Amino acid sequence: MTEQVPKSPLSQRLRLGLFRSLACLLLLFGILGFVALVIGAYLTATDPHANGWFPPFLLGGSALIVLLMIRVAYRAMKIQSVEQLEEQSKSRWLAFTDALLAG
Repeated sequence: MTEQVPKSPLSQRLRLGLFRSLACLLLLFGILGFVALVIGAYLTATDPHANGWFPPFLLGGSALIVLLMIRVAYRAMKIQSVEQLEEQSKSRWLAFTDALLAG
């Protein structure tokens, strides 16, 4: 059996820093997307030639995606330690991989 070498604290801190930096970037994109949705909703509402159901459905679907992106980014920003990052990295649906690796 091969033993895994524990990662150095510096690489763990860099990994956490990269994760948090990417979470900040995702949050920034989510906020920009929200602003774009507000502007798009205003322009759609004031356009006299816009009719039909497509623009509201498009804006609503985009709003759900942007809100999900902001929620994921906010949750990622709450992670403060490497232990929390490891805990969040564990998949609930792929728990059988640990049993396959051990056996």
